[in-house]
Amino acid sequence: LGSWAGLVAGMAYMAAPYVLVDALIRGNSPESAALPLFPLLLWAGRRWLLEGKARWFGTAVFGLILLSLSHNISLLIFTATLGVYLLALAWLHRLNWRIWLARLVLLFGLGLGTTIFYTGGALLELNSVTLEQSTTTRNNDFRFNFTTPAEILAPVAPENPSLLNPPLPFRLGWVPLGLAVLGVAVAIFKRKKLPREIQFHVWLMMAGTAVFLFISLPISQFIWEGLPLIDFVQFPWRFVGRAALPLAFLAGVPFFTLTPALSHREKEQKSPPPGRGRIRVGVALTVALLVLEAIPNVYPNVCQEAAFPTINTVHQYEHETGLVGVDPEGSYFPRTVAQRPSSSPLEADYLNNEAPQRLDTAVFPPDTLVESITYEKLGVTAQINSPEPFTARYLSFDFPGWVATVDGDPVPITPEDPSGLITFPVPAGNHEISVRWQSTPTRTALLGLSLFSLAGVLVVLLVLVKTQSSVIGKRLSVNGKPTNYRPPMTDYRLPFTVALLLIAGKLILDNSETPLRRMAGPEVAHTAVLQAAELRLDGYNLSETTVPSGSFFDIGLAWTATDYPQARYQSNVWLVGPDGLTWSDLNTFRPRLYEDAPDTRAWLPGQGAWDSREVTVLRGTPPGQYNIVLTLFDFATLQPITLLAEDGSVVGPTAVLGQITVTEPESTGAAADSLGQIQSIPLLEFRQDRATAVPGDVVLLTFFWQRPSDAPLAQNFNLELHDANDAIGQTWMLPFTLPSYPPADWAVGTAVRGQHLLRLPAGLDSGSYQFVADEIVLGQIDITAPERVFEAVEMETAVNATFSQNDQPLTTLLGLTQSPISNLLSPISLLWRAEAETPTSYRVFIHLVNADGQILAQADGEPANWTRPTTGWVPGEYILDDHMLALPPDLPPDASLRIGLYDPATGQRLQTEDGEFVVVPLAQSE
Repeated sequence: LGSWAGLVAGMAYMAAPYVLVDALIRGNSPESAALPLFPLLLWAGRRWLLEGKARWFGTAVFGLILLSLSHNISLLIFTATLGVYLLALAWLHRLNWRIWLARLVLLFGLGLGTTIFYTGGALLELNSVTLEQSTTTRNNDFRFNFTTPAEILAPVAPENPSLLNPPLPFRLGWVPLGLAVLGVAVAIFKRKKLPREIQFHVWLMMAGTAVFLFISLPISQFIWEGLPLIDFVQFPWRFVGRAALPLAFLAGVPFFTLTPALSHREKEQKSPPPGRGRIRVGVALTVALLVLEAIPNVYPNVCQEAAFPTINTVHQYEHETGLVGVDPEGSYFPRTVAQRPSSSPLEADYLNNEAPQRLDTAVFPPDTLVESITYEKLGVTAQINSPEPFTARYLSFDFPGWVATVDGDPVPITPEDPSGLITFPVPAGNHEISVRWQSTPTRTALLGLSLFSLAGVLVVLLVLVKTQSSVIGKRLSVNGKPTNYRPPMTDYRLPFTVALLLIAGKLILDNSETPLRRMAGPEVAHTAVLQAAELRLDGYNLSETTVPSGSFFDIGLAWTATDYPQARYQSNVWLVGPDGLTWSDLNTFRPRLYEDAPDTRAWLPGQGAWDSREVTVLRGTPPGQYNIVLTLFDFATLQPITLLAEDGSVVGPTAVLGQITVTEPESTGAAADSLGQIQSIPLLEFRQDRATAVPGDVVLLTFFWQRPSDAPLAQNFNLELHDANDAIGQTWMLPFTLPSYPPADWAVGTAVRGQHLLRLPAGLDSGSYQFVADEIVLGQIDITAPERVFEAVEMETAVNATFSQNDQPLTTLLGLTQSPISNLLSPISLLWRAEAETPTSYRVFIHLVNADGQILAQADGEPANWTRPTTGWVPGEYILDDHMLALPPDLPPDASLRIGLYDPATGQRLQTEDGEFVVVPLAQSE
């Protein structure tokens, strides 16, 4: 294309959004090293194919070697791309098949052969590690990593220094895309004036861009499911980055077509072509636009780390993140490791700067004499005298290449279950045992092949240098047209100008706000201001406001730190229906466009992050409006954080952010079979969330119904609980699903979900029970009833305070006993009498207060150490309830106890005649 067009194309590729995001934000050093090799290989490969000279062969083959060693996924993608490109060139130039075949075999055979020790070993030993986990887990599954046209064509967003995890759309960029479209238009308009090879390259690059983008979109899923090895690419969005190269070529086309041709006189006079100044100005403006669009991507959030990390740094990272093996999926563990370790027993050795003691002497039999242990770089030799045979253990995972010997003779290695560590048998007596890492026959053969290929590269280079001949004698010229004009020296004015402008621009951008880089609040479509500890929720965005049943939607929560966060906070979001039940999967996932936000303890006041969640609506959810419910909790303790409204009023541990509309589920067609018909409506599936329970527990029952062709008339059905003697212990009248969606409104063939949270009767006896509807046995549940006491136990202090809800007596606190205080611990026993059954599981609180009512200590929980919830109490039953109250060291003499019950869901307390609690003096004897 020429120097000017090449400069624009190179700048378009270097400033491509994918290239910058990959290097500066994703921190993918291997792929970032591979990306600049693509244009080099295309350029050198073309020259080698057409000219056959030593310098082009050397450049191409060593470029291919570097690509093989830098990023195997890029090698997998680009090798085929390079092959197709060179074959197309051979066809275009009508090369003799012996010539092009020989040159391609030399390039690919010797280039890939030189690194076969690395790539071949990885392929042949693929089944020795659990690498498939890198493609089967959700975040790495290609099905969840497709792009969309809207993402590819998205505009550049300003960089916000206060935002810790801005979205990462994989874009083409408006400027390179616009230049490419202009280049294609100009090439089509001037197609008769363009050299044949230029036309060929334009069409080839258009096809390459289209193919790469096609593979990045969901419509290409059939390719991902059928093409071998492509699933190891993991992410379809990688192909947006691959499309950046042919797009950059097309972006340079306008500057080739706009370059004026030289007249005969200008050729003779060796004068510069006319219009050169206009070309410079056009190139300068284009480069400036490319740089401006790239600016927001060159300010990544920097993660501070040690300048020279050590193995101890790795261990610390593993403990902080839980990613043992520095991989979220454990993909690189040997297949013999059935259970991933949580730490390494060698960490103490590394911390003390000692050689890691991999030979585990703890498994040696008693009285074993260890004469010597000598550690080498990859192995150990020990001289021991054992009184009995035993199995030695070496603290390294078993993998092909490890060899164990006893007195020089190989012994079999058995991977330990489930750790996968090396173990081998050692007989009784005095022996020299050794464990070493050595090459396998396969690796040795591959290394030999690599050395042979490298020697072949050197031989070919030597032969080509000596012959200095081109088989077909083609002369390659700039723009496809020979020219005698050469400037007296390289024109560095434009690069110098660009460099100065970049430096000046960076100084300006770093010290002032501009439309490209500015502090700004989060752009939220739905405002919902909530304060939670040191964080403030400014609002949220929804990917859609209407979602089909069984599908999912993305919600982005905009959090800002108002102070230094004191804990690692985490949120969750779910849908709640009008029945108060959850209608979405509680396991939410991070959408692909967003990185995980940093640990909140690292946030500074004023900094914020997007907390984005992918929420899946449960299959068969009936249509209607559902509340979006939020909670924030301490990740270490799982304790919910109290949410406050903008005016400071308490909202509670959860808050309703807004609503989303769920549409009717799609028809699944007639079911092949069903569990039977209840009220003439087929029941496809039945689930219960537990198989065992105690009286008073709640059980979630899930039904999947399907409307028959005839419109059903029933609105409800009877569900019965039968004991082992088929006696009915409880009957519930239930709607098939939400009352707002009666069976008559269902579409024929649609599977509809019904959910019911039922509380088991408090008076059930121990035994096996069945859920039955229309004489169809749906499921079984085993009930274990507590040992009930119907006679009062004598207590030290009488109380006789009755607690009520809406004037309905529920329980009476008859008395309590305070055992002697020991080590600032005060055991307290309460005696309750149930007055009525209750559907609410109340919690008991014991507050130690001073004379001013200030709480000094407290003990809250369900009765009897969480074993006797109030939902399982029957009238007339006595419940002994023990608590342990931790006392402060400076206990005031006038301290007293406040005792009561409250609903944990609402915080509402039960009432006595005198208030919300009873007051009892604290016994302070010790």
